Amino acid sequence: MTSPAVVHLIMFGWLWPFGGSGDGVTDADTIGDLQKREVEIPAADPQAVDHRAALEQYRRYLELPEGDPVTRLEAMRRLGDLNLEVGEDASMEDSAYQQEMAFHNDAIALYEQLLERQADYSKADQVLYQLSRAYESAGRPEQALITLDRLVADFPASAYIAEAQFRRGEILFARKDYFAAGAAFAAVVAAGPVSSYYEQSLYKYGWAQFKQAEYDRSIHAFLDLLEIRMTAAGADPSAPRAEGEALERMSRPERELVDDTLRVLALTFSYLDGPETIDAYLSARGGRDSTYLLYDSLGSLYLSKERYLDAAEAYAGFVQREPFHALAPAVSLQVIESYKAARFPGQVLEAKERFVEAYGLESDYWSFHDPAQRVDVIEPLKVNLTDLAQHDHAEAQTTGSAESYARAADWYKRFLAYFPTDPDSAQRSFLLGEILMETAVYAEATEYYLRAAYDYPGYERAAEAAYAGLLASRAHLKALRGQSRTQWQEQQLRQALRFATAFPAHPQSAPVLSDAAENFFDSGQFDEALVVAGSLINRSVPAAPELIGVAWTVTGHSHFDLQHYPRAERAYSELRGLGGTELLAGSALDDRIAAAVYRQAEAAQQSGNVNAAVNQFLRVDAAAPQSAMRATATYDAASLLVNVAQWELAVEVLQRFRRAYPDHELNPEVTQKLAVAYQQSGDAGAAAREFEQVAALAGVSSEVEREALWNAAELHEQSGDSAAARRVWKSFVREFPQPLAEVMEVRQRLADLAGQAGDGIDRRDWLLSIVQEDATAGAQRTLRTRTLAARASLELAEPKRLAFSSVKLTAPLADSLKLKKTRMQAALDAYNAAAGYEVADITTVATFRIAEIYQQLGADLLASERPGGLSADEAEQYDILLEEQAFPFEEKAIELFEVNANRTELGVYDAWVAKSYAQLANLMPARYAKFEKAEDYVETLL
Repeated sequence: MTSPAVVHLIMFGWLWPFGGSGDGVTDADTIGDLQKREVEIPAADPQAVDHRAALEQYRRYLELPEGDPVTRLEAMRRLGDLNLEVGEDASMEDSAYQQEMAFHNDAIALYEQLLERQADYSKADQVLYQLSRAYESAGRPEQALITLDRLVADFPASAYIAEAQFRRGEILFARKDYFAAGAAFAAVVAAGPVSSYYEQSLYKYGWAQFKQAEYDRSIHAFLDLLEIRMTAAGADPSAPRAEGEALERMSRPERELVDDTLRVLALTFSYLDGPETIDAYLSARGGRDSTYLLYDSLGSLYLSKERYLDAAEAYAGFVQREPFHALAPAVSLQVIESYKAARFPGQVLEAKERFVEAYGLESDYWSFHDPAQRVDVIEPLKVNLTDLAQHDHAEAQTTGSAESYARAADWYKRFLAYFPTDPDSAQRSFLLGEILMETAVYAEATEYYLRAAYDYPGYERAAEAAYAGLLASRAHLKALRGQSRTQWQEQQLRQALRFATAFPAHPQSAPVLSDAAENFFDSGQFDEALVVAGSLINRSVPAAPELIGVAWTVTGHSHFDLQHYPRAERAYSELRGLGGTELLAGSALDDRIAAAVYRQAEAAQQSGNVNAAVNQFLRVDAAAPQSAMRATATYDAASLLVNVAQWELAVEVLQRFRRAYPDHELNPEVTQKLAVAYQQSGDAGAAAREFEQVAALAGVSSEVEREALWNAAELHEQSGDSAAARRVWKSFVREFPQPLAEVMEVRQRLADLAGQAGDGIDRRDWLLSIVQEDATAGAQRTLRTRTLAARASLELAEPKRLAFSSVKLTAPLADSLKLKKTRMQAALDAYNAAAGYEVADITTVATFRIAEIYQQLGADLLASERPGGLSADEAEQYDILLEEQAFPFEEKAIELFEVNANRTELGVYDAWVAKSYAQLANLMPARYAKFEKAEDYVETLL
């Protein structure tokens, strides 16, 4: 059984004597491998020295009386070494752990004693080295590290320095002190390859830097190690396949080291900028590293993590850096496969294009390689050319894109140029003819059709190709003039005769005529196309229905392009009566009819005939019931009616649109137009409802929503729908609480509408909100907001005045007077608050009411109920007391009425000032009952 100390040594990878590598651990070990490595310990040599006997001899020597000090010191050192060796032998012999530790502890004690006795001992570095081993053997790595630190610090030139630093690094790495571990390993690396620990330290240094995210140092360390291993295996960076061959020559441990190094490099590059980082390091290091292995490892890492796009980028990085490498085509295929795995068809196509450009037979790649020896490139080249041509051809036929047609034609031409005798070239030639025909390159189309028809015996589409060549030839003829036309006609005649001889059973008459009509139209010769199509329609021997359909199609299209829209409509209608054609039927055909009618409407509109234009727009619905243009035409009719202010008709058409197309994307615009149309036609209620819908439209701007709500509320008021107006105004306040001035007006409206509806509670609430909003308005407060708040405050004070007035003073007076004064104070506070806004017409009212309250309290005191059972004298005394109590209130009232009256001096005179004068005339007639003079005075002020 292996002792704990030995297990500890195995885990750290150093169970060897004095710098050897006795446990079988090689430089190829990864950190993970080092933790799992099983160490094979060789059997003891039967002829080995008897360390135990020697140990006993040294012990006896040291027990003797002291002799030569130098000799005793050496004996102590040797005894320590023997204890360490015996302890290690014991662990290898599976001895008891305690016995083993006793030897280690003895060794430690001797070494420490020796160092303590002789500070300048000449072999102190060796003693420190052995002491650190003893600590490790005893399972005391912390003390071992301290000892190694001392050895490194005190004896930097020691022969043990490299191993000491390595062992320090191992201990520190195990403690996850990666910074210190990296420094220790760096010291070994700095010493250079002379040390047997160089490569292992380089590897561990790379890992320590990686753990600290010091990726630049980590990368350089691992790249240096990879360079050493690859060079040792005979890899030559300038030889294209040398890297793979070198890997095959490696032993399993060497290969594992390289693989692990590549993995950690790939991982590090993936943390940075991937292939860009590889390229930067390769450039900086002068291209001495294993380029292919680095990019391939990164790509493989990305693939394992299903990062397919990154994998493609990594592989592409290699191809970009080494475009002429023997493995570049294979790596280019990996780019394609990565994009396929990622399910990015666009990138797959682009990668295929790059493959063809890079390895087409005219590319520079073949200056370094022999195509005859590279079937691995030629076959993928055929496949990719075919894939690209098929894709672009299909896209061209779907979209009609001239660019797609051109690309497809180029791929087909390359295939034919690279592989002219390949069996697949017949079909490529035919498809190229098709593309050239569709893109109106008729002469060249003729050439490729005829090559497909006659140059490849046994081609199954030869007859079709030959007839297509005839059609292409005729199409080209239309563009020729003079001598060129004559020559081409002769060539075409020979071609036709050859076709008839080779394929006598092929039908010609009606199809040729149909094709001619189409070619005339395709070439823009609409008059000629109409003539040929007409002759096909009116043949004495009726043509096949599908050909008649083509003729009507050409007729309709030609008239449409000639702007003969009524004739185009009739032709398309005839075509619809036949059921359409394969390419033009159903809704597509109705779209053509709709377009013809729509153009007639536009022509009427341009000529100023609005009614005719509206009728034509509306006729689209009946003329083309399957066309998607019906909605647009109906909408345009309504828009035209709105533009010319025919409001009632506009409402009718807009409502028709809404009923017919409830989910149409134009409905928001219809709603807005309806709102305006209803408003302009005088239907305020309907307009209000439409404006509400406008405000509720999804995605509508806040400005539009604001204006729509405002209009809706005002229109509801106009229509007399007070409840709806209140609802919308409330929505307005909720949705648009700013700007304050505007919303304060709306709150006032809501208060007024509530009052009109007899909803006193709601009116009170809105008046309160006006007061509260003005109080917190800050910088937004204006004279108008204060005025509104003042009026609201004044009105809110009135119920409190009435509550005060309602209290009757009864006996016992103290009780009822207390209640009345409480309500009096509440009313006074409310009116003082209203007056506090300093709005003149509010202040005069508030002042008058306050004076009135004081006056009423005085009067109510005098009129209060007398206590029962009073004698005449007591009653008289009671009345005198009441008068004394009432007098101050009457005086206060007079004072306040005078305050109001004196406002005339400030140019203020209103009904409440006048009422104050009237009250003063009653209360102080000698002073104020001079109405004529007062009126003259007021008139003078005014």
